Amino acid sequence: MKQRLSLPENPFIKDYELPKNLYLDKGNRYFPIDKKYLNNETSSLFKSLGLEVGGIIVFKKHQFGISPIHTDILLEKKQWTIWNAAVNYNLTKSRSKMMWFETSLNKVYPIHTHSYQPLDYYLSGIHYGKQSNKDYRDSSFKLLDEEDIQAPTLVRTDVPHTTINLDNIDRICASVRFKNNYTFDELKKKFKEFLI
Repeated sequence: MKQRLSLPENPFIKDYELPKNLYLDKGNRYFPIDKKYLNNETSSLFKSLGLEVGGIIVFKKHQFGISPIHTDILLEKKQWTIWNAAVNYNLTKSRSKMMWFETSLNKVYPIHTHSYQPLDYYLSGIHYGKQSNKDYRDSSFKLLDEEDIQAPTLVRTDVPHTTINLDNIDRICASVRFKNNYTFDELKKKFKEFLI
């Protein structure tokens, strides 16, 4: 479900500033970031592995916040596509835990898009049982795996999961997605020399 990677801890250029809107409220916020802000080391590394960045999403998990249990989906040509995996960077080094589950609860798809994400890279999620369900202790969810996420980590996003910020600082995460929607195992092979 996850694999830590020996990668630069911050994928962005030195003078890049995170969107100020991330800090405007206590809610969880999601913003697409242009690929041009990746630093040369990160861009060159991905390119050397035959990976082309499809999109980058930066999101905030507020202090002690938890995300709904969800499976990542991307809006492509007006169709929702389950997104398999991503490389996540914990930019603030907050103590946080990612958990993956099995569930038979009904799937709840998003019914609208938000204006702050472009329609050519709109990332959202399938929720389970009800919209914004965070009750991972419910017996309907069977824990498959969990991991404290601080270092850059390859994570499965096609399995129901949630992240809990265990810290009293905001968790700011940059999630890099690659074109071709590689599976977790395919990406693990590509990153084999960087596995920890």
